[in-house]
Amino acid sequence: MMRGGRLLAEDSPERLLSQHDTESLEEVFLSLSVRQELESQTMENVNAIKELKSMELRDIKTNYFEEVPEMEPPNLEEYHSSRGEDWEKRRRERAKVGRWKALLLKNGIRFFRNPAYLTFNIIFPFIQVCIFFLAIGDDPQDLSIAVINQNGSNVSENCSGYVRGGCDDPNISCRYIELLSKSRHFKVVFMDDLEEAVARVRRGNVWGVIEIPENFTECMRSIKDDGIHADPVLVESGSLSVHLDMSNDQIGLIIQRKLIEEFMAFSTDLMDDCGLNEKLGKTPIRFGDPVYGEKTSTFREFFAPASILITIFFMAVVMTSTIMVTERYEGLWDRTLVTGLTAWELLLGHVILQIVIVVLQSVEALFIAFIMFGFPCKGPILLSLLLTFLQGVAGMCCGFFISVASRTISESNYFATGCFYPVVLMGDSWK
Repeated sequence: MMRGGRLLAEDSPERLLSQHDTESLEEVFLSLSVRQELESQTMENVNAIKELKSMELRDIKTNYFEEVPEMEPPNLEEYHSSRGEDWEKRRRERAKVGRWKALLLKNGIRFFRNPAYLTFNIIFPFIQVCIFFLAIGDDPQDLSIAVINQNGSNVSENCSGYVRGGCDDPNISCRYIELLSKSRHFKVVFMDDLEEAVARVRRGNVWGVIEIPENFTECMRSIKDDGIHADPVLVESGSLSVHLDMSNDQIGLIIQRKLIEEFMAFSTDLMDDCGLNEKLGKTPIRFGDPVYGEKTSTFREFFAPASILITIFFMAVVMTSTIMVTERYEGLWDRTLVTGLTAWELLLGHVILQIVIVVLQSVEALFIAFIMFGFPCKGPILLSLLLTFLQGVAGMCCGFFISVASRTISESNYFATGCFYPVVLMGDSWK
């Protein structure tokens, strides 16, 4: 223990407490400080005597400490009562504030003196969110679809000379192919052989095959004219056959949805040309406004919140998973406890700094999403910020738990890395 540049005592905490018969190191330090003050006053008196008897004191060879009798340990109760209770209360408050100030200053200095750690905490959320929005976009476009058209009568199989013929159009299949060609989601590739087209799907050259049968036009006319009395054999043989590559479930579902939407647009357009109710060309299911989300929401809108929350959560885990282990390894834990701080106060000091960092990272991630990439926010922005911040606090708690439970830095890193995949599987990727 040091005060005023002088070493007051140097021993283990247990022996210091035993020698001074106190219960806390604060009382030990106070006792030593009082003794130092009394010695200082005695020293001032001796110096005054020296000035008065300078001539006589020149001949004295002994040290002035030999003339000072050995003092008994000061009575702390008398010292406190002489100063007053208010003074003692203010002293304790100042000491407490000073400890907290020193603790927070120590944590801040350790954080800002590590350029790599500081850069990682600032740059990584920016890079992670930017990569997500640059890599994940809207629904896929220009998906190659092979079309085998066996229905053309007076035009080529690729409908190059097709002209719309109204209700009695002899090449209704070309009308549907025309809609597919104009769609931004599909790129029509005409082929002649079904086996070759399926082989191209297996090789990954196209995403699917649409086979239009020879009697497709007759089938559509029968459905239009006869309704429920249409020939079932004709309807069955005149239906479209679709073979898709469903290895990518997300893209496969999008292709299915878009093919159905284009066919419904084709049917309603045909019914309108024939002077019939357009609803006859639609399915008897009417989808109202969604309770949450939108009818035309994209995969980016679905996965962006989860991506941001995963980033903030595991940034907090990485930041806090080695704090306690590092302090124990470097000896800072014991040296801090010697000053009178408790383990909970030490932990709370780290929590305060980490909360500030989590707030900055949350603001940074949402700023990139909402401002730079124009991601829509359906609700109060402050609520989005609060949810993101709470996710970071959850990651911070997980990191502190790992840090306290681990014995080495390597062990804490293994735990932090190992908890990533289970958390993602338990719902973090579809929040």
